[in-house]
Amino acid sequence: MSTCTRTAQSLSEALGSELITDGGFSAVTEGANLHPGTASDTADSKGAGWSYDAGNTEYDSNKTAGANSYLTWNGITVLGSTYKTTYTVKNWTENGVNDWVRLHMVGAGSVKSANGTYPIYLNALQAIFRLQSGGDAILSVDDLECLPITFTNWQGWGPQVAAEALVAKAYKAPSVSANLEQSGLNAEAGKAYRIVWTYDKLAGDAGDGITVEFGSSDGTLRTVDGTYTDNIIATDTDFLKFKQTDGNANLECTIAVVSAKEITRRGIPD
Repeated sequence: MSTCTRTAQSLSEALGSELITDGGFSAVTEGANLHPGTASDTADSKGAGWSYDAGNTEYDSNKTAGANSYLTWNGITVLGSTYKTTYTVKNWTENGVNDWVRLHMVGAGSVKSANGTYPIYLNALQAIFRLQSGGDAILSVDDLECLPITFTNWQGWGPQVAAEALVAKAYKAPSVSANLEQSGLNAEAGKAYRIVWTYDKLAGDAGDGITVEFGSSDGTLRTVDGTYTDNIIATDTDFLKFKQTDGNANLECTIAVVSAKEITRRGIPD
């Protein structure tokens, strides 16, 4: 006669390994130059004082003091996307204390008041690429570049820019409707996951916010700044995404430091 003894066990929560690739939003890809250059007169419009110098294949500004003036290319940039832009200022002659030039995509670069080559990052808040001159300085510009900067492992939003440099956050501009997604990360139906993420709401209406979704199951709508934990049971194999609420065209926000791990259970003898 044998006796079978069963040891009582309790269940303890455990987390699996990290599933996110680049949860710190640091890996970016630099695309090809989108600017048509200055080998010919490619500008769509030239404001007061701007002209094209075919002999030197550059653009010149020689305006009188007064309203600022724009040198504009349309359709190069996309609203909400991120770009590395470069331009060279030459032949600078200052005629007053308020003379300057800057790159301006309604994510405006800082003003420059000297010869030099200026590489800067910008979030495009308008679908235009333009140089803006102020005062009555005489100057020339060439070597124009506009390179799209995208995340290597994320889709939908671009890297955030602060002080003309990249910041390790994903940025959603106002009026952008795309979700932030990691399309290569698929859930397994019926499994539980813990998603931890940091949200910073820069602008928007009171009810505007972001919801994390994994495996077609939603976490809680977040409408204020914070670091949040969402426990989600996946319904299917759909990939990870951060969704904006309906009707929130004014929402401007960032997401940073995302982690996703499977929630498992392990038995511990009592």
